[in-house]
Parts: sequence; structure tokens; C-alpha cells
Amino acid sequence: MSEIIPVNFKLRKRIVSLLDVRIDPFTKAVTLGKLGKLARRRGDLDAAEKFYKQSLSLNKNLGCKEGIWGNYRNLASLEKVRGNPEVALGYWIKAMLKRYLCG
Repeated sequence: MSEIIPVNFKLRKRIVSLLDVRIDPFTKAVTLGKLGKLARRRGDLDAAEKFYKQSLSLNKNLGCKEGIWGNYRNLASLEKVRGNPEVALGYWIKAMLKRYLCG
């Protein structure tokens, strides 16, 4: 698996540029979320945050509850790794509210 990740990560910029082509917003949101996970695995937390937030924005526009809470959860986990427990808690609360209380 570790051999596959660097190759995929090198393709990140190409994939992002392809996302600017006409593609449905849901697919773009999912792909950005996956790029965030890939960036996090590679240790690029700033890039991961950027991808998660782009995906979150698209999911909010789409009204995709699962995408919204999933991105908040990913952002919470990312902030925990960064050593920002207060920020992580804020994202976690948003994730749980979206998942269990919001429509």
C-alpha cells in the first residue's frame, strides 16, 4: 500500500485540474474528500485541510448530509492530530449535530 500512495499523491494536482472540467458536483465533492484523506496519510495536513474544506463547501451546496458530517469529522480528526483539541471538539460537535439532529 505504501508504494501506491506516493504515485497517487503525485497525480493529485492533475486530478484537481481535471475536477475543474465539467463534472457533477457530488463526484467532485467525494473526490476532494478522498484527496484530503490521501494528503493526510502523506503527512500534508495543510493540503488535507484544504481538500476537506472544499469538499465540505460543495456538500453544503448540495445539501448532502453524509458529506457534511463526514468532512466535519475529518476536520476534527485532523485538528486532533495537529494538537488543537478545542478546534477539534468544535468540528466534532458540528459533525454530530449534522448527523443526528439536522435533516
